[in-house]
Amino acid sequence: DITFVAAVRQEPYNVGTLFSLSEGFTRFLELQSSGRKDEIRLHYNHLGAPRTETFNFRLADGAWHRLAVTVSGGVASLYVDCHRVERRWMAAIPDTAFTPESSPLPVQEQNKPGKMSLWIGQRGDQHFLFKGAMQDVKLVAGSNGHLVQCPAAEAECPTCGEFHSLQSVVARLEKSLQHLTNKLEHAEERLTQLEQCDCPRSCSVNGTVHADGSSWNSDCEVCSCHKGQVTCSPVQCPDTPCRNPVQLPGECCRTCLKQCYFRGLNYDHGERVSPRHCLECQCLNGSMQCRPLDPELHCPALSCPPSEQFTVANECCKQCPGVDYCASANRVCHARAQCINLQTTYACHCSPGYTGDGKHCSDINECDTEGGPGGHRCGANTVCINTAGSYRCDCLPGYFHLGSGPGSAVDVHHNGTECVEYDECANKLDNDCHPTLATCLNTPGSYQCACRPGYRGNGIECEPVCDRPCQNGGRCVGPNQCSCRRGFEGDYCEMDVNECERTGNKTTGHQCHLNSECRNMPGWYACACKPGFRSPRQDILDTFLGALYIDECAEGLHSCHGNTQCLNTIGSYECRCPPTNPNCSLVCHTEEGVRQSGETWISYESPCVSCQCREGVVTCSKLPCHCTSTSSSSSPPASSSSSSDDLEATAKFGLHRNQTVVHHPNSELCCPQCRASKSQQCRHQEKSDVIFDSGQRWIYQCQSCECLHGETDCWPMECPPVYCSHPIRLPGDCCLRCPDSDPC
Repeated sequence: DITFVAAVRQEPYNVGTLFSLSEGFTRFLELQSSGRKDEIRLHYNHLGAPRTETFNFRLADGAWHRLAVTVSGGVASLYVDCHRVERRWMAAIPDTAFTPESSPLPVQEQNKPGKMSLWIGQRGDQHFLFKGAMQDVKLVAGSNGHLVQCPAAEAECPTCGEFHSLQSVVARLEKSLQHLTNKLEHAEERLTQLEQCDCPRSCSVNGTVHADGSSWNSDCEVCSCHKGQVTCSPVQCPDTPCRNPVQLPGECCRTCLKQCYFRGLNYDHGERVSPRHCLECQCLNGSMQCRPLDPELHCPALSCPPSEQFTVANECCKQCPGVDYCASANRVCHARAQCINLQTTYACHCSPGYTGDGKHCSDINECDTEGGPGGHRCGANTVCINTAGSYRCDCLPGYFHLGSGPGSAVDVHHNGTECVEYDECANKLDNDCHPTLATCLNTPGSYQCACRPGYRGNGIECEPVCDRPCQNGGRCVGPNQCSCRRGFEGDYCEMDVNECERTGNKTTGHQCHLNSECRNMPGWYACACKPGFRSPRQDILDTFLGALYIDECAEGLHSCHGNTQCLNTIGSYECRCPPTNPNCSLVCHTEEGVRQSGETWISYESPCVSCQCREGVVTCSKLPCHCTSTSSSSSPPASSSSSSDDLEATAKFGLHRNQTVVHHPNSELCCPQCRASKSQQCRHQEKSDVIFDSGQRWIYQCQSCECLHGETDCWPMECPPVYCSHPIRLPGDCCLRCPDSDPC
């Protein structure tokens, strides 16, 4: 609950703001009094959209009043002089949490120091200045805030805010109760499952009882017990990194025995070697066992005669000339080694890029050493990548090898191993910066994208920035450039286009039928049938269809005298005397009496309306205002039968009724803009360069505003009725409309 209380004395005809809580052009909560409309207006926001509640009460009468206005949830109450004047449900619940989430401003405009402002006696620094005096101004938070001003006032019933608080407490209790109920239901489900569950069943194997879920090893298998069932699977054995793994007694998996270190080399268990003539050695679990060989039993038969046979050093068996030693079964060269036949034997040499004795070869990592016989020769801006028996030089990201393209690799056998920096910004295909809205900055080995001034983003995606948000559904399409919806204009789409003033313009003007009138709306317009006509489709009143005339004679909407005949015409009617009545006269029959044909008078019920009788037909129109005349008054048409002096006196001082001037206290309200010079102009609420003359009207935040002798008065605009089943409200619209009724 929040209550505004104050002692107020407001000058008559003043339109002023009592207090306003605002942020920029957004009014979160504002209390305004209009002495011209005799209204008290409560402006507020609902989901970021402006709303207004209007109380019909004349506060601007020059007298002191004790005023209190309370907003409690969705209920607004007005207290004047300690009496509750009105309490009503508001059209929507006001936004009371003035946080960035409830603010309609864009994110970049939120949470800035000094944005939220509290104004007393004015709306901003230029508009709706309060004229008069205020005392004891307070904003009271909590229920029954009006009691601060009037302790004895009514406060028996709980406020809407208190009711909502009670609702919140009950809702929390219901939520807690529901949470406990859910936990109890879950516990009951678990208990039910436990009651239906069997007890764990164990497994018995060879007289041994194994509990449910246990596992054990048995005969190179892993067994487990699950609900009385035994399942077994072979043991998973690890890899054995040796040539001759063995399976020891009692073991399930094969294992590697100890290696032998013999004459500077390691040999796996089971490997054989002949270190010298007719001697064979074998590694047995870390011990090298050697035995002599008998050539007669060990050596194979030769194909050459004994005279050609010869003995090779360190070899037990004789050889024949021209033997391919590399193809013999005794070859033990490594897979990464080359075998070379000699005259009486062979030799193993490791391939380039590998090191070892030929029987055991390992890869050389050239990237560990720079230069030299076993090191790499990669140049600047490269990275060395070791390969099997070689290496390569890859360019760093953003660099390329001369003669190739970006990201190329340089093989060691190619000439040149240096990479040069690549300018990704030189070619748009080599960077992902926005092609038109961002700039590319080349950096060593890379690049950076930056949005151009007036845009924001990561450089890859950029969007325009408008310092002030585009209004009424407009889109920001360039730096401080808004693309407006049809029906709005201005730098930020803040100005409504008055299509009704642009007759004949097919692009921005209205297209109402000749028998209808154009009514301007924010962002669009509506067509209403002129008096005497009605729309052929009552469900689409705001389209620009034609109009059907009304038969005033049949519906009793005429002013013909009883002794005349009414004849309907298009859009009107005529009064005619019957041929059989020579005494007939075409006078007008009105609620104020009989008027003679040609007579003009001011309506007593509507002092700002001039009526005229023409051959039985009464036509009335609002008095035009001639603020530039010396009398600064409203004048009826010149065709009036009354004298000009009488009409001027009527317009200035009162009513001309039955040849008697009747003074009326509200006659000045017909043309209030004429009470001051037109030089007292008004500025637009947001655009200071837009100036309105006294008497001009415009639409602002779904309100009709008017400039009156330098003061601005705004009131909620009236919306035309809609008769479709699913009306819509487009961004920037104040009124609902049918989806297919946009005349644009």
